[in-house]
Amino acid sequence: MYTDLFRALANPANPPRHPLLAALLYNFCPASAKWWLAGALPVIPYDPVWHALEDCSAGRVLKDAVRDYGLESMWDDARAYLGSIKDYRASYRNVHAPELSPLFSPARLSQGERFGLQEAFANFGGDWRNFYRYLHARFFLIPDWGRRSGLDESQVSIRVRKMPVRFALGFVRKSIQWETWAIQARTGGVKRLLLGLLFGRGQEQDAMRFFLTQRAGPDEGSWNVTPEVIGLERSGLVVPYRPALSDAQMEALVEKHIQLAEHGPHPALHALRQPSMCRACGFRAQCFTPEEQLSPLVIRTFERNIP
Repeated sequence: MYTDLFRALANPANPPRHPLLAALLYNFCPASAKWWLAGALPVIPYDPVWHALEDCSAGRVLKDAVRDYGLESMWDDARAYLGSIKDYRASYRNVHAPELSPLFSPARLSQGERFGLQEAFANFGGDWRNFYRYLHARFFLIPDWGRRSGLDESQVSIRVRKMPVRFALGFVRKSIQWETWAIQARTGGVKRLLLGLLFGRGQEQDAMRFFLTQRAGPDEGSWNVTPEVIGLERSGLVVPYRPALSDAQMEALVEKHIQLAEHGPHPALHALRQPSMCRACGFRAQCFTPEEQLSPLVIRTFERNIP
């Protein structure tokens, strides 16, 4: 999920139709860049991992958060679910996040158990399964990132918080605000700052988003310590950013994407090649009908690009 991208598109602090946002969006899907530049507003998809990070960053205690969301009656069930994952992990100590495998039975709620909780589940995108994904992220995923960040928890104080940064390049007049997840640590007088970007389980890091983060500045002031850019995989792995191209090559690539976003072509590649990506797209309504069929709009994006 590209939650940070769609949040940046909807951020009123960012100039409308900003070329860097257009390039990033074209890199995600050419058709979505077309919809956005034509004036469509994105619907930010619900992301349980982002939700968990926000609550963790704000210092919300898990039990208090569950109560505040109207699910206090499910606290014992939540504890049982988390306990089952803990026990399952204990049985597979040499396997990373074994609960993500098909062999682990996820939580289940019958329709009767869900009765009367629809309003509470609206806090989790309207899907009761997202509640359990949120719990998993709070209790296991975020601590996994802390342990795998290369920081020794026995010697340092670690905390995760949201950190806005500024994307800018020399040939673009205005910068844009972008949200990252910072893992900060201190060992004695030594500070470390890791800027994390979420990316999907088993997916590769997208070069453009990571390149711009590496070149980013703080939202205000200047860096007290040079940040290290990392990828936070949604399985709990931490992957350092390893650039595939030089800075000059990446700048040329960004500039080319800006031109492509403006002039096309704009095929909806994910809709045919990897429709699962479209479930997390803020412009899904432009590409699919309520019956999950390709919309006339998206079909025309292919017809216009056929010689």
